[in-house]
Amino acid sequence: MVDRFPNGFDAERQRIDEASDRALYKYLRAHILGPYVNDCHAFLSEIKYRLQESTPEHQGNFERAKLCTDRNDTLPSRLDVASPTRRQQQAIREFWTKMSYDFLRQADVAIFLFLDPTINRSNLPQRAFADTNDPAVNHLHGQKTRDLPQDANGSVADELGYWLREMNMPPNRTLVLFEESNYEQTGSLVSGRVGLEGCNIEVFEDNNIDAVFELIQHRCVNWAMNECKPRLQDQYYEDQR
Repeated sequence: MVDRFPNGFDAERQRIDEASDRALYKYLRAHILGPYVNDCHAFLSEIKYRLQESTPEHQGNFERAKLCTDRNDTLPSRLDVASPTRRQQQAIREFWTKMSYDFLRQADVAIFLFLDPTINRSNLPQRAFADTNDPAVNHLHGQKTRDLPQDANGSVADELGYWLREMNMPPNRTLVLFEESNYEQTGSLVSGRVGLEGCNIEVFEDNNIDAVFELIQHRCVNWAMNECKPRLQDQYYEDQR
């Protein structure tokens, strides 16, 4: 302890308190959840990239920001078949649901986006479309691509409910974002199903990636400086060993 903190533990903690909070950003495990159909996955990917990077344009530094599609989980061989039976389809849905719950259990904070899957988002940078996974097959709990917004966002509503009810996570560590054109489709339904009192909730203009990034970045900064700061400081001390 003396070698690690020559001026004492309390002095070291005070030094970290006085240092820029930006040094703690990289430890925040901000997990992003949303629908992956059509161009929604690219929209989520671009948000993640902007949060992770540190450029004059995008002051992120949240290196641990992740999507559920960043996981390396694969279907068991018994389920990875060309024409699954109805029973296998159910098992596939249960498998991917379990993976999404596990993804939530590893998060410090969670960001849930309810998006309009009918919007063409070709204005996004090419990197947003670089993921070679097929979200419609691998990341919709075994479902096929859906046409209606409420179907596309069904798994997100379920994950939000799990985060708040089953994990009993504090609402102030939750950010819920509704795309404006999709709000009438999902807003009242979601709030009625899971109860969003105390959560951070915003509605954003359709396909406005800049506005969404600003909202999420601002919330991540607040989490790092307030609700999650003690845990992030502990991570810093671990790195000094």
